[in-house]
Amino acid sequence: MFIYNVTFNLEKDLLKDWNSWVRQRYIPYAMESKCFTKSQLMKIHTDHDQETLTFCCQLSSDTPEGIHVFCSHKEELIISEMFNKFGEKCLIFPTVLEFLD
Repeated sequence: MFIYNVTFNLEKDLLKDWNSWVRQRYIPYAMESKCFTKSQLMKIHTDHDQETLTFCCQLSSDTPEGIHVFCSHKEELIISEMFNKFGEKCLIFPTVLEFLD
């Protein structure tokens, strides 16, 4: 099992709009790609930065190829939409995680 973990760091004033966007656009778009079998949205709690909020969206895939297909052919469109909507007030960084036995 593989997880495509996308971390979002956003300014606090974006929370309401970003929350709607991620739930109504990003997650449905990712799931409609058929590259993933499950999604989870989580808040990351940190002590070091009180000016921004951090969340992650974890998208599960049975194979790394599913993640590769999404990143190579589909993700650019939705990320461009995010930057057009929120600009530099919302930054992301993705990582790929693999479950170990």
